[in-house]
Amino acid sequence: MIDLANTNIFTRGETSWGIYTNAIGSTSAAINLAETAITSEGDEARGIYLRARDSADAVIHLAATEIATAGEEADGIYINADTSTDATIKLAETEVATTGSSSDGIYIFANNSNATAIDLVETEITTAGEEARGMDINADHSTDAAIHLAETDITTERDHAQGIYIHAYDSTDAAIHLAETAITTVGEDANGVFLQADHSTDAAIHLAETAIATTGDGARGIVIEANNSGNAAIDLAAIRINTAGDYDSGIRVYANNSGNAAINMVGIDVTTAGYLASGASIEAENSTGLLRLKILLARPLICQEYTLSPPATRQLDYISRLTILATQPLIWQEYTLTPKEKGQTG
Repeated sequence: MIDLANTNIFTRGETSWGIYTNAIGSTSAAINLAETAITSEGDEARGIYLRARDSADAVIHLAATEIATAGEEADGIYINADTSTDATIKLAETEVATTGSSSDGIYIFANNSNATAIDLVETEITTAGEEARGMDINADHSTDAAIHLAETDITTERDHAQGIYIHAYDSTDAAIHLAETAITTVGEDANGVFLQADHSTDAAIHLAETAIATTGDGARGIVIEANNSGNAAIDLAAIRINTAGDYDSGIRVYANNSGNAAINMVGIDVTTAGYLASGASIEAENSTGLLRLKILLARPLICQEYTLSPPATRQLDYISRLTILATQPLIWQEYTLTPKEKGQTG
């Protein structure tokens, strides 16, 4: 266990980590910091590196702390939890900044773990390198992968640098909960929030009073991709999403060989500017469940619900797309590609 308060840490050189803990076969591996500053310069020079193997807990708690890294693959906070009970990060009034490529603000890899959780309150995360995600969570063969953010700002400034990315493989649940949070990305394919679930039970994103802004081609606001999984759902309330770039979507759900795919929105504002940039889209391939899109906008009052269900009486290769385009003035358009038999084209 490491407990620090009112401390300054500076490192320079390749793989010169600010704080490193390696726990193997331990009951707990914990790092607790308060009013502490960590600065590292060099490739793979992570600010905090916690590794737990065959351990009960891998935990990082930070309060009023600043972390800054400069170098490639120099993540601000890095957790590697292998066959552990919990991998948890809790931050309050904390700033994390990285400048190098592939330098995530927060990175977690959890394998065969019971829970992977991140709780952030009044925290700022900034990355300035290509493929440098604000938060990058990978849960393999794990029970839960969850992110909870409140009053938090995440900013990324280069291509392929997604604000929040979570990948759950062969896991029970993958969920993102945001409240009073702002996510801003600038760069191609720099999605605001991206949740990918493969061979998992559920993939869900819940947002309230949150703003997401992306600038760059292919940079979507919110994305869920569920492959061979249970349900893919997005629930939004009082959300503002702005995208500026070609082929962007404000909200996108893609389900392949999965169950239900749903988007539920109340009091949302989605604005897109670019070629083939849709406000909200759902696409399902070979999926057995329902596709639902429910929209309730206060100004002007519009309530529309779409439900698409493949016929159960025939064995079809089901492909369906539903796209809502939001423009000024507000225009709603629906496009549906109906089920087609295997081998059929067009």
